[in-house]
Amino acid sequence: PMPFPPPGEDATRPFQEIDGRPGYSLRGDISFLDNHIQIGGGHWGNHVSSSAVFAGSHFDAYRTWINHIGGKLEWGGATLLGQYLQGGTASKSFPPPLLKPAVDDRGLTAWYGLVSYQWHKWRATYRYDQFQVEGWESGVASTGALSFDVGARQKITVKQGIEQKIAK
Repeated sequence: PMPFPPPGEDATRPFQEIDGRPGYSLRGDISFLDNHIQIGGGHWGNHVSSSAVFAGSHFDAYRTWINHIGGKLEWGGATLLGQYLQGGTASKSFPPPLLKPAVDDRGLTAWYGLVSYQWHKWRATYRYDQFQVEGWESGVASTGALSFDVGARQKITVKQGIEQKIAK
């Protein structure tokens, strides 16, 4: 078996730049009506070369990118949030015993919506999430919470969530 980390590598740096190509991100946000309406979106990519690997090892080099857009509406005590994310990840691995490289390329999508209402010292919140990783798994999650504001930076919260994953 291959030791972790590979001989000569620093065990305190599990995520290392292995191909000399820095990642990047772009983001834009805009607000209206004194920040009551906010819209934002962006792109993130790590820009890794699909041929990058640790010499002589079976560790993957992941090439990942994500585009997202989201929004927020606050009015009175009500808050609505939502975000949609689409992206992908590809990895090139050399499974032991260092056979021909395998390329695994998967798309991913996710979104969530949240509604929350503040009434005096109470806040009720509900969130719904859905995700899918192409050819691997998908799922949904639902979470509700009720909070009471005790004082400065102190809250008591009761939260319940339900999650369902579906493996492909």
